[in-house]
Amino acid sequence: KESSAQKIMGPLVGIYKLRLADAHLPSSETEEALALTGIDQKAPYVTQGYQLLYVCVSSLFTIYEVIAHWEREKIEKNR
Repeated sequence: KESSAQKIMGPLVGIYKLRLADAHLPSSETEEALALTGIDQKAPYVTQGYQLLYVCVSSLFTIYEVIAHWEREKIEKNR
């Protein structure tokens, strides 16, 4: 079963691997990176670009929400 951290960070890891793929990774690793992002590889490139941006922003926002939740819990414990 995929952990919460893997769900949140997987797309960001995939995006980073795609950045490296430009000059360094073989095509099999590029396919793995694309799979981590969850984008539809059969969609038009502009749609894939949108999906990539969306998954990146969604992951970053989820990280923000987790941190904010921890901070709220910390404040509640100290009351």
